[in-house]
Amino acid sequence: MGCVGLRVDSPDDVVPTIEKANAIDDRPVVIDFRTDPAEMVYPMVPAGMGNDDVVVHPSQGKARR
Repeated sequence: MGCVGLRVDSPDDVVPTIEKANAIDDRPVVIDFRTDPAEMVYPMVPAGMGNDDVVVHPSQGKARR
């Protein structure tokens, strides 16, 4: 597809990777932000599930479909 793929493995990599992505203006960029599963990053789609199964923070109630 011609995309550039970048991965962020640590908090120190976030800003430099975003800056690198912003410098690319001739094709799409996908950034894979690796996080610890225990972090409970919201909203999230559980592994093996579809976008209709998105999980939001408990304070936001149920996800809308």
